[in-house]
Amino acid sequence: MKRSIILVCFLVAGLLLIVQYAAAEIGAGCGQACKGQNHQGQQQPLDAEAKKKYEKFLQETAELRRELGEKQAAYQSLMASKNPDPS
Repeated sequence: MKRSIILVCFLVAGLLLIVQYAAAEIGAGCGQACKGQNHQGQQQPLDAEAKKKYEKFLQETAELRRELGEKQAAYQSLMASKNPDPS
């Protein structure tokens, strides 16, 4: 009796492993985990003109990004309180 129960348990475990492997959808993509593999997630280096435009953009938006960071920190601290104000 014990032998048959153990055999059934092994068969069920094997079946579950096979089903899990089949449902894993290998090759369907893995997001950030695949970064750097098969040239996924790699950017081409910026040329001189694009780099100047990028630096200009960063300078123009520095104040806005700072304000957004302050507002996000205030929001997070408000939401972390015991009774956050929904308004």
